[in-house]
Amino acid sequence: MKFNLGHDLYEACVAGDLDRVEEVLTASDRSCLTWRHPNGWTALHAAIEVRNAVLVGRLIEAGAEISAPDGGGDPPLHHALHVELEGRGSAVDDAYGGRLVLTRLLLDAGADPLLRGSDKTPAIGLARFYGSAEAEHLLAGYLKERLPYSGE
Repeated sequence: MKFNLGHDLYEACVAGDLDRVEEVLTASDRSCLTWRHPNGWTALHAAIEVRNAVLVGRLIEAGAEISAPDGGGDPPLHHALHVELEGRGSAVDDAYGGRLVLTRLLLDAGADPLLRGSDKTPAIGLARFYGSAEAEHLLAGYLKERLPYSGE
């Protein structure tokens, strides 16, 4: 029987099964992190979609590509903003004491807030689209850290 560890990792993320994620990561050379579902998602996109901050953090720690676009062209940061700002569920908000937990995890890991998504807009434009001052403020803080100081 042939196993596809990338598919297994993806399915474990969809199911929110951290134990299985650990098994797959242990058995893999990490190429499973780049496997794509036919919809273009990686395991990281799936973990974001199910709003599982523990899985998102573990995949980042394992070396998941934090700028890999999905099939539609959205990087994980944009995917997280869509999921969190559209308010799909509240388990992450309740469990981790606030909104934008997934977005913060990605930014802390070095996700580029200037990277453009499928709509050709950087993440801050997406925050503006959703009317989220909280997300705009968060992204602006990360942008300020990344951009050179102008001396003004």
